[in-house]
Amino acid sequence: MMPQVTRATRRTFLTTVACTVVAGVPALARLETRQRDREVTAIAPVEVEEMRALATAFMTQHNVPGLSIAIAKDGRLVFVDGLGLADTGRKEPVTPAHLFRIGSVSKPFTSATVFALVEAGKLRLSDTIFGRDAVLGTDFGRPPFKPYVAAITLQHLLTHTAGGWQNDGNDPMFSRPAR
Repeated sequence: MMPQVTRATRRTFLTTVACTVVAGVPALARLETRQRDREVTAIAPVEVEEMRALATAFMTQHNVPGLSIAIAKDGRLVFVDGLGLADTGRKEPVTPAHLFRIGSVSKPFTSATVFALVEAGKLRLSDTIFGRDAVLGTDFGRPPFKPYVAAITLQHLLTHTAGGWQNDGNDPMFSRPAR
């Protein structure tokens, strides 16, 4: 029986990606490029082509240069593929071994982890983030901070009420691309 193919939307695509991230990221970091050409035993070839068609349509519609797909079953990676370009300037094709920044896709996982730490008594929502005795200490800057930075709490970050940075190239997320 063939699975029903639904129209790919940003929400359904990101949901699928989030599920894939949980199942496959540790294994992806160790994959070699040649693995993408290995025989897929758990997924029918027609399903592989349908996945590639959906991913390609999504990439075209949303101007995504490249993406990686990973599917795990019973704790074992059963399918990997790369589509598009990892580096558009060098025309470098995406392989399953490429690592991508996942940005906002990680928010639900981060939130669940933070709340597990709160329930375990290891963090409090009122904990400050930046400063000598804060969660991140001085890893991302040294005092004196701008007045609002030292007051940012875990709750501010979880509720997106911290403010402080624009969503542009000056965002602290872009200051350490290797992490």
